[in-house]
Amino acid sequence: MIELRWQNPQLLRWFRMLFWCGCVAVGVLALLPETPRTIILDFWDKAQHIAAFFVLGMLGLLVYLGGKVKVMSGLCLYGGSIELLQWAGGFRVGSLGDWVADLVGLVLAYGLTNLLLAFPGFRRNFFQETSLDSMEESLGP
Repeated sequence: MIELRWQNPQLLRWFRMLFWCGCVAVGVLALLPETPRTIILDFWDKAQHIAAFFVLGMLGLLVYLGGKVKVMSGLCLYGGSIELLQWAGGFRVGSLGDWVADLVGLVLAYGLTNLLLAFPGFRRNFFQETSLDSMEESLGP
């Protein structure tokens, strides 16, 4: 078994900060009351949901490599929570369709992340590979 670690810890910190800032930005923008400006920017609501959760999913999966299940389930619950808060708040419209669009973005992010991590060139440029088998053998019985 191989474990991946970021080669550059500072770059990892920046990407983690970007992930968490992105989570905050998505939440704030989703819960702000609609204004004429947000209506003008509404090129297609479902595409915005897919794009937002695709980016959050990609960032989350890459910066928390060992926590795929936690990242995916956390973002899934986050998207659902936003829709519930929109529904309860009364100034935005929460919908099951928007949450499904969030999930589509997460599935696409999961697929692309796995595809990128399968390419040795991508892994070599950003990550260090550590063999867990050799570590277990060195520990002995």
